[in-house]
Amino acid sequence: MTYRRAGSGSEPALAAVRAAVAGRPGLGLLLLHGSRSRGEEHTGSDWDFGYLADVSVDGDTDVSVDSDTEVSVDKATDVSVDPAALYDTIASALGTDAVDLADLRTSSALLRFEAARDGVVVVGAEEEHRRFVLEAVHFWCDAGPVIRRAQAEVLAGLDR
Repeated sequence: MTYRRAGSGSEPALAAVRAAVAGRPGLGLLLLHGSRSRGEEHTGSDWDFGYLADVSVDGDTDVSVDSDTEVSVDKATDVSVDPAALYDTIASALGTDAVDLADLRTSSALLRFEAARDGVVVVGAEEEHRRFVLEAVHFWCDAGPVIRRAQAEVLAGLDR
């Protein structure tokens, strides 16, 4: 899998973020997504980032990986990543508070899919990125039609 590259105008800013968060304990993956990752930013665009914390596994935990690279972890917990501190580090590196930061483990299916589709890796191993993309796209392909159908029903109910 080849990493996406942000538009050349974003690279100096991403280098500053990369340097600022380098070696941060527990940070497994940091993605730039949204308009800046697609090269569609404008003067008022914010910076959209998503992160995944590393996962720690208790000693008596079952970890299984099936043939489709789906990882199942029982009793797994995120290693502590302080979202406020991570946000502050990123905003300081960029010199703006126009930053959105999302935990990609708890974000909506749509945000996860869009981050997987458009995301530019700022920090993280290729394997972690690949695993995230496969899981997010797989879930969206399963859940997306159900979500869209439910949304249509809600919207139709509003027209009554």
